[in-house]
Amino acid sequence: MSQGWVRLYRKMKDTSFYDDEGLLKMAIHCLLTATHRPRTVVRRGESILLEPGQFLTGRYELAEAVKMKPSTAWKRLQRLSERPHEFVTCMSDTRKTLVTVCRWQDYQPEQNEGTGERDKKVTAKEQPDNTHNNNGNNGKKTSIDLPPWIPKKEWGDWVAHRRAIAKGGKVSVQTLKVNLRKLEILREQGYDPAEVINQTVASGWKGFYPLKEGAIEPETPAWTPPGIGGGR
Repeated sequence: MSQGWVRLYRKMKDTSFYDDEGLLKMAIHCLLTATHRPRTVVRRGESILLEPGQFLTGRYELAEAVKMKPSTAWKRLQRLSERPHEFVTCMSDTRKTLVTVCRWQDYQPEQNEGTGERDKKVTAKEQPDNTHNNNGNNGKKTSIDLPPWIPKKEWGDWVAHRRAIAKGGKVSVQTLKVNLRKLEILREQGYDPAEVINQTVASGWKGFYPLKEGAIEPETPAWTPPGIGGGR
């Protein structure tokens, strides 16, 4: 993934980790490493579908990529997944870690193929507008196809809840897909989707977690997924 380019907006200076050189380097590494389009990768004989904003890594693989000690690299990645940063989510099993850049569309909004020349000609006046438009709806698809097992009412309640707590009241398609996948994983583990959704809305959380009495929102996902997962 040494070819191509990514966008690095000035709003990165407003993040909670900008003044931390180590965290900033790790965040930029995540942006540079994540896939920009859905693709399937094979990891130790397992085929895994990556969505935009995701990549696979491991402790030593990450350390080598960012030129840090394994313990340091891993600690910084984990810090980026915690409050107040919440820049990524990390879902691990014994063979790999799936990293998902939260709000991927904010950092790398979709663009049509072949627009490189136009991007070079964007004026200073146009750029803020383009950034805003890519973060908004503006004719783009803002919903996803739901499988039959999804309880429509509860799902609608959760979407409304996410919009209520999201900046600008908007929820990206990527966020919907990632959380749908998390809900699917919980369903496969025997949890009732409607109860999981109700727990999230009642608790004021962003994403889905195993049912738990008197739960507070975990800092990181509390289960080990069999395949891919995603951000909150």
